[in-house]
Amino acid sequence: MTQATSSHKCPLLQVQMMEAGELRPVKGPCGHVFSYKGAHETLKKAKGGTMPCPMHGCSFKLNLASLVDAKDVAKEIKKAARGD
Repeated sequence: MTQATSSHKCPLLQVQMMEAGELRPVKGPCGHVFSYKGAHETLKKAKGGTMPCPMHGCSFKLNLASLVDAKDVAKEIKKAARGD
């Protein structure tokens, strides 16, 4: 039996995301996950506060209001930290 591995690294900041705080995972309407800090910093630089999702090939528009906490990913991070 193989175990699937999942990266909990923010694709924008290239740092490990945390369960809570500025590095908590947030999800765009497209389902892509970023750290809150990475998304916030990137969107601050975007004209009008809106930009296409930075993931290659994704055309969804992102703004701060479109991001939601990715509670499922936060649970995965917590579980990984415990070593489950």
